[in-house]
Amino acid sequence: MGIFNEFYKKEKPVFTGSRFGFGSGGGGGAGGDDASAASTGPFTISGGTVLTPGNGKKYHVFSSSGSLVVAPGPGMDGTINAFILAGGGAGGKAGPTYAGSAGGGAGGAVEITSFQIYGDAGSPVTYPVTVGTGAPTNTTDATQGQQGNPSSIDFSPFAAGPSAAQISIQSMGGGGGACADQPVPVSTGGPGGCGGGGNSPYTGGALQAPPNSPVYPSCPGTVTVYGNAGHTGTAIYGSGGGGSGLGAAGEAPSADGVNHGGDGGNGRDFPAYPGPLIAPAIPNTTPFGAAVGPNGSYGGGGAGARYRNNHGSDGDPGGAGAGGVNGNAIKNTGSGGGGGAGTPNNGDGGRGGDGLVIVSYTIS
Repeated sequence: MGIFNEFYKKEKPVFTGSRFGFGSGGGGGAGGDDASAASTGPFTISGGTVLTPGNGKKYHVFSSSGSLVVAPGPGMDGTINAFILAGGGAGGKAGPTYAGSAGGGAGGAVEITSFQIYGDAGSPVTYPVTVGTGAPTNTTDATQGQQGNPSSIDFSPFAAGPSAAQISIQSMGGGGGACADQPVPVSTGGPGGCGGGGNSPYTGGALQAPPNSPVYPSCPGTVTVYGNAGHTGTAIYGSGGGGSGLGAAGEAPSADGVNHGGDGGNGRDFPAYPGPLIAPAIPNTTPFGAAVGPNGSYGGGGAGARYRNNHGSDGDPGGAGAGGVNGNAIKNTGSGGGGGAGTPNNGDGGRGGDGLVIVSYTIS
């Protein structure tokens, strides 16, 4: 089976447990050139909001874009773990009729373990960190939700490191939810790290591969990418499907004549990054901590809206801070926004949750 066929399997994490990197070899840059002396540590690392919770590890939490600066000095041995979560997709905005819209998909996620970071033996090296924002709420009737923005750590500026380490590792933003009263492709869910929900009878969005594949087998660590394509279509018109989550695909709208909206796909647990531990570094500490919880649940799919009042029920959000119908996702959870309700007419699709990047390592 080819690598892209494997990626597009539905309802399963992709590339799980394999050594992968995405991107291309970097040229000379912020940390040195080909003549620089590469070092694997020890290093002192700065950047983001730093947490030292007393468990023998240090965490650099980026709730917005910044830089990871690696300098010679004591602190860590050069081996990091990381979590790269993209922004969630927005729900579709309903139109002037009573048909409901679909929920946005969650941002894709990448989990990195035992990754060997490299630096200049004599001077600091700066690695850019991008945190993708969630897609904004729609303001125009009968429009598909926008896609969330990607998140990444770019390890390519230091040219002196091994070629396999000169990569930008990226997760893709969640797909936007479809709207009602529009033809394909607007009524089909948008593609993304997790696909947005579709309006019946159309399907949810496709799973979008990170750019600049294929595989770097000698990548210095294990890189696992997570995401789910959207739901399959149904034969009934009028309801919105749920956006897909990191844990499962979204639910298609009901095809039983009742016209229920679809549930958003469940978020996925990342136990290494639980809410109570990470929350102190997040500006919206309380809602983030409650949404992510002690199990580290991120990336739920937004809920799909029902056909109209007295016809079925709205779908449920997929947890992890995902938006209910007309609702915004909680920031920095990477979850999808809820679909816009058809009644009352012109319901707005909810905003997607911003992404998050976390780098952690054992304190030496």
